[in-house]
Amino acid sequence: TISNEVMPFLLKYPWPGNVRELKNAVMSMCASTEGNKINISSLPASIVTYFKESTIKMDRISIPPGGIDLKKLISDIERAYFKEALKISKGNRSEAARLLGIKPHTFRKALKERFPDI
Repeated sequence: TISNEVMPFLLKYPWPGNVRELKNAVMSMCASTEGNKINISSLPASIVTYFKESTIKMDRISIPPGGIDLKKLISDIERAYFKEALKISKGNRSEAARLLGIKPHTFRKALKERFPDI
């Protein structure tokens, strides 16, 4: 049985190796779990690393003495995530939207209005 805490990781991971990678991950989790419930500690290192690297490290945030342009910074971060989602999804906008947790319509609208150069 896969615990509820593990499912979001499995559903949001892009699975670059497709079915083969998923199969290997499930086999690895089954082999590394004790008992009959797969939990977070059973996740393969590749999945753990993916999510650790894809989050903003809150302990590294600092504001320089001259300040920052927060709107530009947020826009730059959003643009980077849109580009990466499109790269992972090989240009499939609906899949890219799913990876970012937004509706496809919202994704397409943002591309058209805020990021037409992507």
